[in-house]
Amino acid sequence: MAMVEGKTEMDAMKSDIKIIKKVYACLIAFYVNIPAINAIVTTISSAAAGVFMSFAYIFVVGCFCATFLFQALTRPVKVYLTVLVYILIPIFAFLLTFMIKPHSSVDIVFFALRVVFPLFFMSTCNFDERVFLKATMFIPIIGIFFVDKIFVRIQYDEVISMGLTYAFLPVIIATVVYIARYLGKIKGWSRIVDIIPIAVNIVYGTNVIMYGSRGPILCIGLSIVFLLISTCNKEKGGLVFKTGRTILFGIAVCLLIVYYLEILQAVQDLLNSHNLRFAFVDKILKLSEAGNLNNGRTEHYVAALSGIKKSPIWGNGVAMFEYNTGFVYPHNFLVQLFYDGGIILFSLVIIPLIVGMVKWVKNCTEPQYSMMIMLFFTAVPAALFSGELWTDYALWMTFGYIISFIRRGQSAGNLQEEIDCIKP
Repeated sequence: MAMVEGKTEMDAMKSDIKIIKKVYACLIAFYVNIPAINAIVTTISSAAAGVFMSFAYIFVVGCFCATFLFQALTRPVKVYLTVLVYILIPIFAFLLTFMIKPHSSVDIVFFALRVVFPLFFMSTCNFDERVFLKATMFIPIIGIFFVDKIFVRIQYDEVISMGLTYAFLPVIIATVVYIARYLGKIKGWSRIVDIIPIAVNIVYGTNVIMYGSRGPILCIGLSIVFLLISTCNKEKGGLVFKTGRTILFGIAVCLLIVYYLEILQAVQDLLNSHNLRFAFVDKILKLSEAGNLNNGRTEHYVAALSGIKKSPIWGNGVAMFEYNTGFVYPHNFLVQLFYDGGIILFSLVIIPLIVGMVKWVKNCTEPQYSMMIMLFFTAVPAALFSGELWTDYALWMTFGYIISFIRRGQSAGNLQEEIDCIKP
């Protein structure tokens, strides 16, 4: 009798954990889609856009906190101790800057919503990665009815705004990952249902690729390549590279570096012959002809390196680059991190990320492999060439997810491991 009761209690606990993980996944998917939803809302009613953003953040933060507190009450503090210490690092750096040099380009509310919150929930919560990918694909499908108005192209060069391309980037990459890793395994009506958001997101992706800026397109391309050259070890877990494909990719990269102008010119000629154009190809060729392929970023890098030389240990303060130099940001999150916090903040942020990444490479499961590709290629490539470090929510979500592997065991995400944490 006792064994039956114990088994029933265990089953109920497993069921509760699965439900909580799905709730977290949906909340995270909603959070990552807020910019895309806001673009859709703006199309319907520009007056409602600001109101929606406020209520959306209040809703997702409130729901997350309520769910997290419910779960945290049953878990020992030591489960979260490592990641909580990590979260305090950027908070302390920002508050110190705020008190000593009150000229930061990022206000405290924005910092909380775009840095602290995504870092916190991605590092402390276990969620269903597959549900996250699916929810991320489904949430913005209503925009298909307004697609022509959403992707309004700037008249003088027929491109869509950079902000809009980045807003829909998580949706597009989530779709790419889902197609590559899950669609072929789904049968029957479930597969038919999945086709709906996939078709809609292909429309979004087509607009972004044809009329979007270089950064998001680079992210999409790299995510596809990584899915082709790597996989997850189904038996032991961990990242595995496909040797032949990886070598071919390396050769292709070398050829692209040497002959990129000729290749892009051939692509442009082919597109023109069919009355088509990719805005990013045109832009790269124009910038290359003008001898300004990095689009003026050299001055930003020089200013950043100058500031690093002046204060290599302590840095110059969080989000102080614009105030100190007149440039908005350095267009590289690693350079900005070093400029803002010196070697101390850089080491405290990056070294734990390396540790977490090593654990992911060794132990990742199929869902964690898919999730990391979606997050990493949504955020990191673009952040290396553009983007403000302290407002890039996707980058801090990626940091949080990587850090979560420090607190997990080798069976990360295993239900039994989570139950052991809950037991008194």
